[in-house]
Amino acid sequence: MLIPSPLFGPYKKVSAEIKKLYTAVLKGKTPEDYFSQFTLIDSDRHPESFFWLDRAWAGLGGADHFVLSPVFEPMFFKDKRITAENRWTIKRLLMNYFARSPWGTLVLNANQGYIWTDSELVPRGVSYSICPDSAATILGSTCAHWDEFLAEGNRFFRGGYDAKSFPGSYPLCYFVLAVCGFDTSEFPVEYFEAIPAPPPAGNVKLICEKYDIVNRLKTDENFREKARRGLLAKK
Repeated sequence: MLIPSPLFGPYKKVSAEIKKLYTAVLKGKTPEDYFSQFTLIDSDRHPESFFWLDRAWAGLGGADHFVLSPVFEPMFFKDKRITAENRWTIKRLLMNYFARSPWGTLVLNANQGYIWTDSELVPRGVSYSICPDSAATILGSTCAHWDEFLAEGNRFFRGGYDAKSFPGSYPLCYFVLAVCGFDTSEFPVEYFEAIPAPPPAGNVKLICEKYDIVNRLKTDENFREKARRGLLAKK
């Protein structure tokens, strides 16, 4: 997988680079403009480095990894430059760019990146509500690269001192499926670590294909409205 160089390195270094991305976007640059100035790093040349999908601290944070999880943080943790007026424009701009590539799809699957599933059209304070357009983007791009992610093996970091498979790392796509009312364990491919028993993680690509989920999120107005109002999730 080819990943822009600012996203490779120790956790603190990458977090600082991410702030520069937002600075560029706020000055009117597109994500394409920003990332085009950097070289791409082949992850196969760094097999000991993980793809970080969790912002949890770990002793691994001082080593070089592909740190993808903090990209959403300036929107979520109240960067003063991101306001109610520009938040959703920035979010849509970034999502549309990230969804085009495998590494960007991993950015959208950071397992605490719930800001990606939100929008100004989602009612405030409504449990299980989700933006259908964001959900379609996350699931569509995940399905497009699903086989590639599985082939990476245990390289996905979600806290602690080791890495898991992509399904075993709690990617955000499972949250999206659940909020949309679907069984995330169908076509099991992996198991999450949990107490007292590990729940199965299903094949997101097969689930989406079976129920035509991405297309329904884009075109079925009744389904879309239920998603916005939090009426799809099984309580």
